[in-house]
Amino acid sequence: MISRALNRKSGVRVLLAVEPRLLRDSLRNRIAAESDMEVVDEVFEEVDILLAMRQQGANVLIHSVPASTEPPAIYSHLFVEYPGLVIVGLQAGGQQAYVYRQEIVKTPVEACMGELFGAIRRTYEPLAAFRPWAEQTHPFF
Repeated sequence: MISRALNRKSGVRVLLAVEPRLLRDSLRNRIAAESDMEVVDEVFEEVDILLAMRQQGANVLIHSVPASTEPPAIYSHLFVEYPGLVIVGLQAGGQQAYVYRQEIVKTPVEACMGELFGAIRRTYEPLAAFRPWAEQTHPFF
């Protein structure tokens, strides 16, 4: 994981869980160039996603996923803990990407950087008030 001081920027806070490294590096560099986005951490194992979410307060996860018709099981768990989370599932090779929200809506998007960031912003804007690092009240607890 990246170790850095958190500045809790108000904007899109991205957790990267992307392989291969070249794609992850490219995403990190492009996100760094976006004025309203920051990479708050990078993880390499799926189990580390949960820990990083708790520690870093990301509101967007970009995650490598295998070609499949079903979202990874971890997404359901993440949406229970972080109902405003936006997940971008990026298929191997970066050829296809899907945006997931709590409703487990799978929306195809073009897997180019501009379209990925546009899809994140379109999905994120209505949820801008969601701040996972703030104290959350869950009606079912």
